Amino acid sequence: MSIAPTLQRVLDGENIQYDVIPHNHAWSSTRTAEVCQISADCLAKGILLRSQGSFMLAVPPASHYVQFADLRTTLADNVEMAREAEIDRLFPACAHGALPPVGRCYGLPLVLDHSIKEPADLYGGGRSRDATPHGSLAVCGLDDRL
Repeated sequence: MSIAPTLQRVLDGENIQYDVIPHNHAWSSTRTAEVCQISADCLAKGILLRSQGSFMLAVPPASHYVQFADLRTTLADNVEMAREAEIDRLFPACAHGALPPVGRCYGLPLVLDHSIKEPADLYGGGRSRDATPHGSLAVCGLDDRL
């Protein structure tokens, strides 16, 4: 049970207060919220998107789905989910599908869902399917928001 080393270095290096909540293995963000006994509105999930050869990280709460029609209107007509091989290449230390909702650790711009507002007590995927970081909205890096 741990968080991605890249994420941990950024959090520790910037003195961002967080803790890690161990939990039973969960295959989805909504299930993670259930086993952590937190609202799915407070669990941020990372979703890797691709547009015009570049990547960005969408961060909605676990209770939401990415609305591609809205993203295409706002960002670009060709925004789509990245392929699994692309995700694995960019996040090699993370369990398949367990992306941290933090773009700056990986040099990715962030598309933060409008429903995630400051101040927030936020939980987010961190690398594994059995541990979840918990901290403030600063963990996501609002300065990276598109």
